[in-house]
Amino acid sequence: MIYQLAAFVKKQFGVDTYAIVEEFPMLHAGWECDESVVVIAVQGKKYAIGSMHGSPCILDKAALLDKASEYKNVLQRTLNAAESVD
Repeated sequence: MIYQLAAFVKKQFGVDTYAIVEEFPMLHAGWECDESVVVIAVQGKKYAIGSMHGSPCILDKAALLDKASEYKNVLQRTLNAAESVD
């Protein structure tokens, strides 16, 4: 869960009411912090909220797609390694 999510939403959007639509892990190679993302709905719009060094931040579509590209690369390399070992 994102630390101080309610306070961040209040400051960023000026509202107290929001819905968590989805939560999923954000993986960072060699980094043990900032491990989750929540998608929230605020007044009919959806936002991805992650954290950077423990502080909440809005993640845009490009940031999420960049992270997905990293995952695909690591997944492919892991599958290649699995196929190459005896």
